[in-house]
Amino acid sequence: MGFNISDVFKVDDYMHFYSKFLTEERTKKEVDNIISLLAPKPSQKIIDIACGHGRHSIELSKRGFDVTGVDIMEDFLAIARKEAKRQKTNVSFLKKDMRNLNFKEDFDIALLLFTSFGYFSDEENKTILKNVHRTLKHGGKLLFDIPNRDSRATLFKESVLEVDNDLMIDFPKFNPLNGRLKVRRLIIRDNQKREFTYEIRIYNLTEINELLLSAGFKLLEVYGNWEKEKFTATSPRIIIIAEKQ
Repeated sequence: MGFNISDVFKVDDYMHFYSKFLTEERTKKEVDNIISLLAPKPSQKIIDIACGHGRHSIELSKRGFDVTGVDIMEDFLAIARKEAKRQKTNVSFLKKDMRNLNFKEDFDIALLLFTSFGYFSDEENKTILKNVHRTLKHGGKLLFDIPNRDSRATLFKESVLEVDNDLMIDFPKFNPLNGRLKVRRLIIRDNQKREFTYEIRIYNLTEINELLLSAGFKLLEVYGNWEKEKFTATSPRIIIIAEKQ
């Protein structure tokens, strides 16, 4: 099954259903966590891959960091550029497909956050990590955040998100043979129905570590959540700091 980015991340629907949850306070806390984990220096250059509408990139820029945000969705980037201008921040937002990043040793830190990885074929996912490796300088760091397959595999169930009487309903089905979560999504807005299906590859720590090693990274630290709790099989997330070798 091909992955239709414009279906899954249709900007108008995404902002409608998620905006009220993506508050300024939440963004500030998440950036606090990023800085706590990486301890970046002001002189270091950061790339935020699959930056969406730029909330992390902008907040990092406000704190004095040199940030480039990249995303494949021009509509998201338009929102990001408008918001960066409103907040008087200097973020470079570029339209880039993570499967075809053309940077070479331009950045000290790469961010791949909040389940922005796994939407493509296994080979394309491998290519993405190799591309991220190429963007980084020697010794550069990758902060990587995905769901933990070991804890989530038996917990996927129907979910309903309601905003202003509009509904987003997900019907997930996990395939343990190929590690893929297939989701049928139904969106009902303004009495109009839109339905589509997408897949995402869900990894356990063993699998993702092997991918990182094959791409040229060394795993430095792994946590089970953003509060830096020790990673276990029951941790909800895999939060990794890896280093370019």
